[in-house]
Amino acid sequence: MFSASANDRPDRNNHFLGITPGEGLVVVVLLFGTHLASYYNYLLFHAAAELFSVLIAGTIAIIAINCWGTVRNQYVLFIGISYLFVGFIDILHTLAYKGMPVFKDYDYYAPQLWIAARYLESISMLIGLSLLGSNRRVNLHWSMAGYSLVTAWLVASIFYYKNFPVCFVAGQGLTDFKVFSEYIICSIMLGNIALLYWRRQYFTSNVYRLLSGSAILMIGMELCFTLYFSDSMSDAFNQIGHLLKIGTFYLMYKAVIVTAFRDPMDLLFREISQKEAELEARVIERTAQLSEAEFRLKFALEGSGSAVWDWNLTDNTVFFSHQWKAMLGFADDEIGNGLDEWEMRVHPEDKAETIALVEAYLADKTTGYRSEHRVQCKDGSYKWILDRGIVVSRSDDGKPLRMIGTHTDISKRKETELQLSQNEKLFHAICDTSPLAIYMSAGLEQEAAYINPAFTRLFGYTISDIPSIAAWWPKAYPDPAYRQEVRDEWQRRVAEAIESKSEIEPMEVVVTARSGEKKNIIWRFVSIGEQNWAFGLDLTARKQAEDEVRQHRDHLEAMVSERTMALLLAKEAAEAANRAKSTFLATMSHELRTPLNGILGMTELAQRQATDAKQIDYLNKARKAANNLLAIIKDVLDLSRIEAERLKLEMNEFALADVIGNVSDLMHGLALGKHLELHIDISPEVAHQSLQGDPQRLGQILTNLIGNAIKFTDKGRVSLRVQRIDETPSGIQLRFEVADTGIGIAAENQARLFNAFEQLDGSLARKFGGSGLGLAISKRLVHMMRGEIGVVSEIGVGSTFWFTIRLPRSDVVATPTISAPPTTRAQLKAGHAGACVLVVEDEPDNQDITRGLLEEAGLVVDVANDGAKAVDMAGQKRYDLILMDVQMAGMDGLEATRLIRQASANPSVPIVALTANVSLDIEMLCRAAGMDDFIGRPVESETLLSSVMKWLEVPALAE
Repeated sequence: MFSASANDRPDRNNHFLGITPGEGLVVVVLLFGTHLASYYNYLLFHAAAELFSVLIAGTIAIIAINCWGTVRNQYVLFIGISYLFVGFIDILHTLAYKGMPVFKDYDYYAPQLWIAARYLESISMLIGLSLLGSNRRVNLHWSMAGYSLVTAWLVASIFYYKNFPVCFVAGQGLTDFKVFSEYIICSIMLGNIALLYWRRQYFTSNVYRLLSGSAILMIGMELCFTLYFSDSMSDAFNQIGHLLKIGTFYLMYKAVIVTAFRDPMDLLFREISQKEAELEARVIERTAQLSEAEFRLKFALEGSGSAVWDWNLTDNTVFFSHQWKAMLGFADDEIGNGLDEWEMRVHPEDKAETIALVEAYLADKTTGYRSEHRVQCKDGSYKWILDRGIVVSRSDDGKPLRMIGTHTDISKRKETELQLSQNEKLFHAICDTSPLAIYMSAGLEQEAAYINPAFTRLFGYTISDIPSIAAWWPKAYPDPAYRQEVRDEWQRRVAEAIESKSEIEPMEVVVTARSGEKKNIIWRFVSIGEQNWAFGLDLTARKQAEDEVRQHRDHLEAMVSERTMALLLAKEAAEAANRAKSTFLATMSHELRTPLNGILGMTELAQRQATDAKQIDYLNKARKAANNLLAIIKDVLDLSRIEAERLKLEMNEFALADVIGNVSDLMHGLALGKHLELHIDISPEVAHQSLQGDPQRLGQILTNLIGNAIKFTDKGRVSLRVQRIDETPSGIQLRFEVADTGIGIAAENQARLFNAFEQLDGSLARKFGGSGLGLAISKRLVHMMRGEIGVVSEIGVGSTFWFTIRLPRSDVVATPTISAPPTTRAQLKAGHAGACVLVVEDEPDNQDITRGLLEEAGLVVDVANDGAKAVDMAGQKRYDLILMDVQMAGMDGLEATRLIRQASANPSVPIVALTANVSLDIEMLCRAAGMDDFIGRPVESETLLSSVMKWLEVPALAE
């Protein structure tokens, strides 16, 4: 015999579930750590969660088997054996998970193994609970043999025979079998919980709560595994389910191992042997108490454990059991003993009918009292209650004196009935409105059970016309020979379906309608239990159309030919549109940059000659505005190149120190102008490490981020931090962080930051300016460098923009590059005064600007208004350098360059393209034509003079 009550002995501590705060903290840290692993690698997370469960299962099995000779509790021994095999299947589940390099022939063994393990676990728990209070002994060897056979059969059906039902289909998600199995397992666990409740007297209160909590968590776990759908099986519900599994096995561990084996007197299912004298004394003591409760106990047992009420009709008082009150959310002292306590809580719409049923029973008009009505709970909600009762005591004249009954919560059943009713209505609505002709028959005689309106419209028959399949055949196929042909084909397809265990193949036939009209029908057949469904699709119109198509085949071929020609023309038009887009971008680039070149050049020349402070201020503002416009044009063109996948990253050797130094020099003035501190944090070994990549584009990203930080920061500092986060022999991964103490960005706006032309706030756009392209371009450039970019920000605190890139190492030792000295004009005048430069340019303003800059540097300048003039002048005079515009009226710069290279006095003179069209195509065309360098307009004077000095020194270097 087992102990009679969990309260016979006090729990060992007052902690909830016997879990100390320290243990609880360890569990929380374990769950959180496992969760964090999912962000790094979901396979790592899955393996950790599953191995924890396997460890617990193995521990339970080892202890149970080793205690076989000393522990009499059959449930502990049985559970120990079952968990050994559950753990084994869970190990296979872990190894078979998609992405693990073990079972590579199929990606979705894991869901099948999961279902097999959970069936084994839940059924074993149910069988084990049934052993409580039994004298049956569990035979270790037979139990091990039985579980081995079952486990081997499950594993073989999955891996060898492959007849275990599929649980997951790529691109579709969970199969019906997988979801239905999860619900079955949940139902089994509900049965375990109910059985656990009925046998709670065998447990201490802590053990009972631990086992109940473990079962509840397992139900939640199984429900989670009905919701994920990702092919990688790494959805949020999949992750939550595995975390719940850790909790499930931990509570089982506490119940079976720590609690049950820490103190043999507090075993999970305590087996106590009490003395006969004590038992007899207890029986005598309880006899008096049980006599009054005899009827209540008997009826409660017959009422399947429902809440009990006991109505004394003589004084109209009612005893409401603890379960009755708890069902409605009340404590024992919150409900009195009056009949009004029940009447006042019955739903107003149900009260009259319910009272009428009670009165009818008391008046002997019915054989029993049974009512389904709604009762109000403490929180104001209503529950559906099944209320049943019987009279257990009457007076000598037959008048009822006492009535006992039960309340059973049937809210879920009512919800299910409502859902079934709605589903049935929906199903009938779908069938009734379906354009398919639907016929359903059932039973051995295949009698007609349903015909939808489309069937009647199509064939003219109602269900009374064809009450069975036998009545349908001669009406649908009146010609005996054709009917036999159809029947033979039907029987052949049925036989094939039975042999292959598959569905019956669709069958196309000619059906005669009631009107005599012939219908071309394709039938599809589905069997659900004893019901056979036939779905007919009318192909008559399609067949007629096919006949018409055959009759007009020649005409159709002509139409196809015509259409083919139209498609070719459309293709050519699309290609022309694409070329037009490229031409438009090139033209717009040229047409916008050309006047900008004039504005910037004239402004710079005017600045050098201006002496009035106000005039200088005006010129500075004009130059700043022109540079802002130039930046926007560059951004638009960069974005269009990236989107067209025409922007290519260069692979040059460089050191981060050079890139960051240039950016720092460029941004230092902006920060100083707003009284901000610009801080650079980079270790020397990272700064001077030799790398390969595109330093110009990296500098562009940093300039965008630091420029934005300075723009939106009024006080404090802007800092750039560079970290090495990964390193291999072939490359290095870097993380850049640009932090500011500016206005910050709201969380709901952060996702829009990297969209092209995106401005978060119109007022900010007016205050700070900008086109909204910088971050969009930066994001695309970072992705091209195999990196990621993001932001962390808080309103009023500031923002940190970060990005990572991976760059290969360079075998060349990086040396710091030296930017063009600020005295390039002086160097030209000192070293190359008198050098002769031919400027080929058709815009007068650009001629004046270029001539002015070069003559100030001491150079002799000749100007050609077009390509033909340039060829003529190059054939008559030797030049030290030619600056060639590309797009000019008449002969363009490309043709002029080719002619100068072929035959002139300057076949090897350096020729530098100077053009407002900066597209990659134009640059490639320039170099193909024989030009040595490429400068895009508008061009800074320092950039132009540096290039001129570079190419004037080439002959000297050659000599």
